[in-house]
Amino acid sequence: MKDCTIKNCEEPFYAKGFCANHYQKFRKTGNPFGTKVKKCGWPDCGKMIIESFTFCNLHRNKGNFRIKNNLPLDNTDYRIIKMLYNKNPRWSGGNKGYKDHAEMKKNRLIKLQKQKGICEICGGNNGYHIHHKDGTTDNHSVENLIVVCVKCHCALHPITNTKFLRLYGQKAETLSENLNCSLSKIYRYHRQGTLKDYISTFH
Repeated sequence: MKDCTIKNCEEPFYAKGFCANHYQKFRKTGNPFGTKVKKCGWPDCGKMIIESFTFCNLHRNKGNFRIKNNLPLDNTDYRIIKMLYNKNPRWSGGNKGYKDHAEMKKNRLIKLQKQKGICEICGGNNGYHIHHKDGTTDNHSVENLIVVCVKCHCALHPITNTKFLRLYGQKAETLSENLNCSLSKIYRYHRQGTLKDYISTFH
């Protein structure tokens, strides 16, 4: 019986000149020795990837974007920073409705670069919002600013005046409970413009 054609492999021939083990690797990868792997190129990521790739699935888009634009491999959201100041098509020269807005923008950038996208509340890596610790809009010192993610920022500023509250006097969730119907039904009647009529049938 013929042996596998791979050097030093004495297993019996199976197909294409290879034993069953080498043939399965050849069939799946085109290489009888199997695909060579290496570590993901993102710092502190230990995932093993195919040798021809640079990053794992988790870091591929982020990593390729940074390489293409000659940016460091970190968690800073450079898409946000690229739109700061006069690079933003809606830039109004730094004039805003509250005091020293230009100073806030400058210190905001300092905080974002320092935190590298890490939320100071939950520790997540999507932190690109700025929150004033003292709750005011005129103290923009770096010490008074913290970097937070969207979820934590929303928790710090709970919504007290929703669209449904303005239009119907109640939040959508409250309407759903009071009218004993699902939220999807409330939203559907709102889109159709018939929610007020539906509410009136209960009074």
